[in-house]
Amino acid sequence: MILEFTKENIEFCAKKLKNGDIVSFPTETVYGLGANALNENAVKEIYRLKGRPSINPLIVHIYDINQIDEFCILESFQKEFLEKLKVFWPGPLSLVLPKKNIIPEIVSAGKPSVAIRMPKHEIALSLFKETNLPIAAPSANISGFLSPTTAYHVDEAFKKFDVPVLNGGSCNVGLESTVLSLLKETPIILRHGFITKEKIEKVLGIEIIDGTQNKNTLPKDILSPGMLLKHYSPHTPLYLTSEKLPKSKNAAYISFKNNEGEIQDNLKNKFKTIEFLTSNKETIAKNLFYILHKLDRMNFDYIVIDSCDNEGLGLAIMDRVTRATNK
Repeated sequence: MILEFTKENIEFCAKKLKNGDIVSFPTETVYGLGANALNENAVKEIYRLKGRPSINPLIVHIYDINQIDEFCILESFQKEFLEKLKVFWPGPLSLVLPKKNIIPEIVSAGKPSVAIRMPKHEIALSLFKETNLPIAAPSANISGFLSPTTAYHVDEAFKKFDVPVLNGGSCNVGLESTVLSLLKETPIILRHGFITKEKIEKVLGIEIIDGTQNKNTLPKDILSPGMLLKHYSPHTPLYLTSEKLPKSKNAAYISFKNNEGEIQDNLKNKFKTIEFLTSNKETIAKNLFYILHKLDRMNFDYIVIDSCDNEGLGLAIMDRVTRATNK
């Protein structure tokens, strides 16, 4: 059930959230599947609808930075970090902080910490203000599959559950938020996103740790979404260009090039469809999931996807690509 952005629809969705129901809303990153974070039964419903593993915690969304004091216990070094990181809020940055008991353990998957975010999206913030509640929300997709960047993607995934979806058009960023743990005195990136490691280090004035390189993450170490090895995948098998491909010409290719002239002739003969995302990383990030959704509906035997360098935003792009292709 797709709803346009009106005062009446914001009030309708806010009332549903207050009543313990589930609502989907847009953010600048991807669409979220939200519930009242203080209502344990409502949060359980998110896990049920998504088929989400109980070890995978949720992000709590707020509309005012001062709400952090309601839900988190901050030490002096965390307050200092937060003061500097305000420059990224509202925006695509989630911060992992020690939680207060008011946040149910189901939200944090039993961890003593919780990820908090204030999104940069008029619809999301309007909805949160109308509820005056913290909203727990993962991406609005079936667990493990492609993240949604349009209301149509959400409606397609959850139509049988009649989930209201506030329509905010296409998401501007297109990749899930950067997740930064502030639990220790040296911050650790748990998930790469639009706010890059370099940007964070410049603001904090210190070098931070890239915690995404650990490929053997145990359940106790999963402090935020985006840490599972296989994630963000289409139903159609997805391969990197470096992998051995099945024998079939009923395949699609996603190029990180600007136009057909930059594609080798042998690639043009191998694939039924070639989609060009350009070489601009922000454009790739914004359109990556959208193109994967499009090709996933076209009954190809498989999809091959290009690579970019692991620098800046390229780290977030290739994080999504490698988790999506993880066999």
